[in-house]
Amino acid sequence: MENSKIKKSNGISRNSFDVRVGNAIRELRKLNNLNQCEFAKSDDLTERICSAKTLGRIERGEISPQINTINELLLANDITFEEFARILAQKDKPA
Repeated sequence: MENSKIKKSNGISRNSFDVRVGNAIRELRKLNNLNQCEFAKSDDLTERICSAKTLGRIERGEISPQINTINELLLANDITFEEFARILAQKDKPA
C-alpha cells in the first residue's frame, strides 16, 4: 500500500492513507445521517469518543486516528469493522 504524502493548498502534508481513512469515516457518518457531534458520541450518549473538531480533522486526513478510536466510533454507531474495511478498500481503487 502506498504511503505517500499529499501537499494541500494550506501547506499541510497529509498521509494518503490517513486521507482515505478519513474519507471512509466521513462516508459512514453521512450514510447514517449523523453530524460530527452525533457520530463522535459514545453509544450511551453521555460521553464523547472524540470532539467534533477532532473528528473533522480525522475526516480531512489532518491527523491519524488510533485504531481504538476508530473501533470505538464504529461500535458506538453500530458499524462493523468489515463495513469500514469495505468502504476503505473502495476508496483505494483507482477511479
